[in-house]
This record gives sequence, C-alpha cells and structure tokens, in this order.
Amino acid sequence: MCNHLATFKYYNMNQLILPMDYSDLIPENHVARVVNDMVNSLVTRDYFFVFIGAEF
Repeated sequence: MCNHLATFKYYNMNQLILPMDYSDLIPENHVARVVNDMVNSLVTRDYFFVFIGAEF
C-alpha cells in the first residue's frame, strides 16, 4: 500500500546553532545565578493559596 499523502520535513542534526544549555553562557559569579537560586528556593505552594479553590 502506498501513501502519497505523507510528507517529510528536512532534518539535519547540524542545523542547531543555539547552545543546548544557556547556563553555560552565564559566568559562575553573575548576579543572575543568585537571583535564580533565590527564586528556586521559594515555596511556591504558599502563593497558590490566594487562588479560590486551590487544592493540595
């Protein structure tokens, strides 16, 4: 059985020009790392209780 409707998009593994991990571009002592650590340490569960009907 032949499917004449199938189309394929061109795929090339070498087309990626952006870094896979942006943290590689940020220096170790940059303030962005401090802010990121602070945000990740927040207990976000406490913020969701302001919404009506929040269930945990």
